[in-house]
Amino acid sequence: YIPGKTLEKTYIYTKTQEEPAAKTGKFKETHVYKTLDFDGNVVEDKTITEAGKSSEGKKDEKYESSKVDKDGYELVKVTADKGSEKEVTISEDGKSVEPGNYVEDKELSVTYEYVRRPGRFVEKHIYQTVDKDGKVIKTDYTVVVPEEGKPAVEGFSNEQIKTGQKPRDGYTFKSETELESANYIPGKTLEKTYIYTKTQ
Repeated sequence: YIPGKTLEKTYIYTKTQEEPAAKTGKFKETHVYKTLDFDGNVVEDKTITEAGKSSEGKKDEKYESSKVDKDGYELVKVTADKGSEKEVTISEDGKSVEPGNYVEDKELSVTYEYVRRPGRFVEKHIYQTVDKDGKVIKTDYTVVVPEEGKPAVEGFSNEQIKTGQKPRDGYTFKSETELESANYIPGKTLEKTYIYTKTQ
């Protein structure tokens, strides 16, 4: 201390102002796999809903999105969910999402929709009596699989059609028609006919 004098000392403290944290946005996908019946109606209890990938990023970063194939299903459309329509761009064919920028403090979302629909298969076996020149005298039996009144044979596009000859005593296999596809075709009935003959 100094007599009759006031001494002063000053302390100075500083703090550095931090940059505000960059805000982020989110993006998520949902994939819905629907099963239809032969007539094209949705079979509700066979619908599968799965969460797709989700991501997060800043407004100058881009999100990407793509379909997730499941055996037997076909992608029919992808749509921007409610509230995301303005920021998310869907391709002209409606089947893909264009890469886009994240939106701060917002979750953008899209839904991919896939369907599978069965096709049907009918098999006919025709047994004929022919003369020595091969001319048909009469058709003896016609066997249709499935039999009338029985449920149709159905399968999806990833399933192969099972078919084969049904020999019968006294008859010789003569010919068969070609199938349009080895697998079922959605919403379509395929037929194959086998012909067997015996000479009178």
